[in-house]
Amino acid sequence: MIADKTAKKKLKKEELIKHLQDIGIQSTGTLHMLQELCRLHNLPIEIIEQKILEGWDGEQKGLLQVLRERGFIDVNNVACYTINRRKDAYGKTQKETSLKHLMSF
Repeated sequence: MIADKTAKKKLKKEELIKHLQDIGIQSTGTLHMLQELCRLHNLPIEIIEQKILEGWDGEQKGLLQVLRERGFIDVNNVACYTINRRKDAYGKTQKETSLKHLMSF
């Protein structure tokens, strides 16, 4: 996970009530009223969060990636490979285009 950007998030009504309760103020009302109360007592009404960009770290590899790393895949012609196999112009199946077949070696 990569955290490189930030975003502002407004606190929800429940969160504002909790902040007010933490300093001893029991209050209910509309969101706007709670925000005003928080401003009066110098409590935050929004927070800054880091945006997390999910990566491939810790994920499983696919057949295509494993076979490419082992040298079975022609990197210039990746589009010709399928899970099972392709047929040529004459209808003959081409085993060398099957990822499952290549993995069996």
